[in-house]
Amino acid sequence: MKKFLLLFFCFIAVQFSKAQSPTYDFSAVNDDGLTLYYKIVDEPNKKVELAENNTYDAYKTFTKIVIPDKVKNTANVEYTVMRVGFGWGAAPLLKELVLPNTLEDLTWQPFAGLPSMKKFVLPASLKTNNGIIFQFNGGGVPCEEIYILGTTPPRNTFPMPSYPYPAFNMNLTGTKVYLPVDCSLNYKAREDWKKNAGGSHEDIPYLEQITLNANGYASLYLENENFEIPTGCTAYIVKGSKQSGGGYPDADIKAFAAGSIIPKQTAFILENLNEKGKTIGYHAHVSGTEEDVSGNLLVGSATETEFSGTGYKYYIFSNGVLGQGFYHQGTRKGESIKVKAHRAGLKLPITGHGFAPAKEFIFDFEAAKQKLTTGISVRPNNETAPKEDVIYDLQGRRVNHPTRGIYIVNGKKRVFN
Repeated sequence: MKKFLLLFFCFIAVQFSKAQSPTYDFSAVNDDGLTLYYKIVDEPNKKVELAENNTYDAYKTFTKIVIPDKVKNTANVEYTVMRVGFGWGAAPLLKELVLPNTLEDLTWQPFAGLPSMKKFVLPASLKTNNGIIFQFNGGGVPCEEIYILGTTPPRNTFPMPSYPYPAFNMNLTGTKVYLPVDCSLNYKAREDWKKNAGGSHEDIPYLEQITLNANGYASLYLENENFEIPTGCTAYIVKGSKQSGGGYPDADIKAFAAGSIIPKQTAFILENLNEKGKTIGYHAHVSGTEEDVSGNLLVGSATETEFSGTGYKYYIFSNGVLGQGFYHQGTRKGESIKVKAHRAGLKLPITGHGFAPAKEFIFDFEAAKQKLTTGISVRPNNETAPKEDVIYDLQGRRVNHPTRGIYIVNGKKRVFN
């Protein structure tokens, strides 16, 4: 109770001090033709905050506000917008708020009383915040998506170091909170960003995102965090390859089901054939038993990295002439690959793990998934059974009964009519 009263009096003091000073210094029209008001907060460095007008009703009827990075006064002097100073019901109809990429600081509860906000993006430029940031609802529609673009949380300047008031104070039911890739660790390590002051004081259900390609695949590598496989997804690591009777490499692939936890610093392939081309969320830096990924030949890095070295062939995971599979990158002929940050490539030994093919090849992900669910490895016995065609569609999936279209049969394209 004492803490609550102190917080209340701090807020009253802040509001009182604001009331004693001019509301704004100048106004300017943004690109949408709307008049916004600004107060100078740092004249030597030419910095301003978005403020209110003298009657505190400047934004009452606005449904969208785009705050520019730079603004000029009537004397044509340019200022940088570094703070947002309005809140507490200033824009009750607001549905879209675009903050400046120059935003550095936020005051106490700057976005409270915005009941119509469904999506909110917090720029990466934010350096400091004074306690609560996220408190939109005010009895209105739930905010469905919050995107926090900073790789690390801003510094909390709330005037009680022993009690850094949480950044969240809202009902998060139905709200997805997204962070940059490999950054959940940074936010969960900060008490003021870990817990929600509203609702049932739960941990913030942070998510990160990855976009699947048109075939439903993506490669991923997290340097600092483990990874929980989302519902509907399967993850794979590659442990080697063996020559199969049909001419394709018979991959030594290990599959992991949804809910499994992949350790940090593990490159892997993620699949969801029901979400092709879509961006999906996942939880990272979670507690639980991590899977055994020993022997994994996929490689990755937190930054764009070139992999090379004798005794290996190198492949990039992509959709090529044979569908989704592993390919030599450009004109490198398997001597090296350049892998983008947080993505994966394949470093396959020439000896010791079967063979490294001279050209592109496709691993049988469907067989690995079947082994995961049944515990039975499906592999042709070439000594006792007649040789059968090995058929893949252009997405790299094994096909037993091809219909009309183009397929890869024993490593060669073939048209079925």
